[in-house]
Amino acid sequence: MTDSDMPDIDNDDSDATDTTGPDDDNDTEPVTQKRLGNICTGQTICYNATNGTPITCSDTDSDFFGQDAYYANDADPKACTHQNFTTGAAIIADNNTGLEWTQDYWTLKYSEASSHCSNLEYGGKAKGYWRLPRPHELLTIVNNSNYGFAVDSEVFSTMPSISAASTPFWSSQNRGSESQNFVLYFYNGNLGVFSSSSTQKSYVKCVHGEPLPVGNFSTETITYNDIVYEIVTDSATGLIWQKNYKAYSPNDASTKTTWQQALQYCETLEYAGYNDWRLPNKNELASLMDFSKSSAPYSYFPDGITSGTFWTSTTYTYYANDAYAWRVDFSSGLINGNTKSGTMYSTICVRNAD
Repeated sequence: MTDSDMPDIDNDDSDATDTTGPDDDNDTEPVTQKRLGNICTGQTICYNATNGTPITCSDTDSDFFGQDAYYANDADPKACTHQNFTTGAAIIADNNTGLEWTQDYWTLKYSEASSHCSNLEYGGKAKGYWRLPRPHELLTIVNNSNYGFAVDSEVFSTMPSISAASTPFWSSQNRGSESQNFVLYFYNGNLGVFSSSSTQKSYVKCVHGEPLPVGNFSTETITYNDIVYEIVTDSATGLIWQKNYKAYSPNDASTKTTWQQALQYCETLEYAGYNDWRLPNKNELASLMDFSKSSAPYSYFPDGITSGTFWTSTTYTYYANDAYAWRVDFSSGLINGNTKSGTMYSTICVRNAD
């Protein structure tokens, strides 16, 4: 798109919609650290939709062009920053987020987890240095090219045995008012919920650093070729989102979108004068979530994301045939996978900032 073709953007403050969550006090904080939505998922291979056959990521004629690994590795510019850790015997430093992680883990009740981290003397650090991580923060260390465990095993070398892998890791946030805690299953990378009852035990890793902020959204109105569009910018990540996404309705055949159709929809989308939209990867889409909300949808995206579950461009490698893709469900707060071919979900597209 040339300068003469640039759309008219209405930047009048009166038209901008600030939909930051009520707990976010980082409105004016500059982007000095990478957020979840800026970090690559770890996926390095592109796949078809039926039997997990690897395909060439950069083949623009493919029916499956536009996947996670293409934008992470082959696209220019790249859509994300690859994971980068400095590993010590006791402490793992994330050079993207600025967070530090304990190499060790503990098995505790949820009622014990937070106080354990805050009182922990570990790695030469005094009490008060460590805390229980938020869900977004746990997601930043998942490597989605691996499973059992879905982390870089050379970095996170101390993990539970495979036989105990179904036990998740606690986060610091409950789902609404329920007695369920958001947890991360490092075996496959799923983010789910787990009973936070007085008897239930699970794993704990502690973290140090400024908490990663959630999305800070503003809406801009763009007029292009006499058509009015809206885009949403997240100042936490710099990503730009399609405001009027393709919402799945069971009673409307035109909205029924498989994973392949979702990839093609975003790759061919011309919206608000731009044609460089893509289907978001798992981390980009998950970055729209706000797990501190008391009820669904679990996001402060303008006007709410009310269509439930959305496709990502990331293949779910937990299953051997790789015929699943990651999905993000804003109605339940869960992030997991489902079949690429026979399943229909909503589709929202993203692009990098100019």
